[in-house]
Amino acid sequence: MIIRLVLVLGCLSLCVAAWSVAGPFICSQQGLECKVTIFDCLDKGWLKVYKYTPSHPEDLQVSVDIRGDESGHLQPVLEASWKLKDDGGIRDLNATELNVMMWSTNANVCVRYSLKKQLPMRSPSGEKWSFSANMLVLDPEINHSNYDVSKIVVVPGCEDAIMQITRFCIERGSLWRPGITAVSRESTLAVSFTPDPLCEEYIVIVSSSSIIIDTHTYKGNQTTLNATFKLDNWPKTCCQFVIEIKPIFLQCGTDCARKRRNVDICPGPSAVKPTEAPNVQVYTFVTVGVVFFCVVLTVMMCLLCRKPRKPAVIAPPVGDEIRQPQQIKQRPKVLVIYSQDHRLYRDVVLKLCAFLQAQCGTEVLVDLLDTTSIGVVGRIRWLEWQRQQLKNSSDKTWCCAREAFRPSGGPCAAKVR
Repeated sequence: MIIRLVLVLGCLSLCVAAWSVAGPFICSQQGLECKVTIFDCLDKGWLKVYKYTPSHPEDLQVSVDIRGDESGHLQPVLEASWKLKDDGGIRDLNATELNVMMWSTNANVCVRYSLKKQLPMRSPSGEKWSFSANMLVLDPEINHSNYDVSKIVVVPGCEDAIMQITRFCIERGSLWRPGITAVSRESTLAVSFTPDPLCEEYIVIVSSSSIIIDTHTYKGNQTTLNATFKLDNWPKTCCQFVIEIKPIFLQCGTDCARKRRNVDICPGPSAVKPTEAPNVQVYTFVTVGVVFFCVVLTVMMCLLCRKPRKPAVIAPPVGDEIRQPQQIKQRPKVLVIYSQDHRLYRDVVLKLCAFLQAQCGTEVLVDLLDTTSIGVVGRIRWLEWQRQQLKNSSDKTWCCAREAFRPSGGPCAAKVR
């Protein structure tokens, strides 16, 4: 397969002469076995059909330079260089060719590098294979008038709604609607589709993950074609499959457009069966009791904090009597006595104290917040000393048990002292 590099000189009316400067023609790569040929670009090889086609060249650089010919006279020559792509297509590369065309006359001249061996991916220096041509002699522009009245028209493909009804696209399957269906039966996957009247052969391809399996099927006199695949070829967990139908029409051969559909053969989620209630642990009752106590105590403290108080009456000043400053009200104190038999219960007490201080403006006396003094005087003496500090009528002592408040008169009654 031959790759062609086409260079069109549109801005310069240059005439290409099919002769070269002095010197043998060698390939630009050192040690590369190839043959250089200059000809008129007519080759019977372009009429052949090849199975594989290499990638196109890249990085074409073109310029005009001055060089001496066989007689020692300076001539304008074309300097051109290009590179080959370093991919798998280089295995099918037999030659690379530079095509130069004169704009005004459409005259063509080609420089071909024919390779004698298959090229490796890159050159021995580790770079991409590069070729150059500097043997074509040009004639300078002579200021002739140059007219170019042209416009590029792009013809839509067979995906276009209008083009689909043309004969060209119909013969390539533009109106074919296969209606692909797939059914999972036991350990097989049955694929069905409707063939096209103009196509006799199809390739059915089923893929999932990295596994691809295909099979050939032929139309004959059938109106529906079927293909069966064994699910044993896939893991049991495969549910998503991609089904492709590749038609082989006479006009496009193996390059015809494919029809595709994604299917899911796994059943829907089954109904969830009711599960037995888990065993309720002892700590669940403790947590519920603590939460209930916290809610009840919070509601009662909110009601207490919102109780209306009598406004202070200030006597108006008489004569030159100096008004006495109003006595500053002290924050009410609450002494909290609680049971310490569970860690969760102590956490609730701390949260209750934080609520009383932040929302009710109450000074809370609790041993959990004064561990320094308790460490010095002991818990009993600290408690007695705190009870002696409750002098105002708004000060209160709260005795809290885990089952909320006990009846009045009991050892843990909540009452004003």
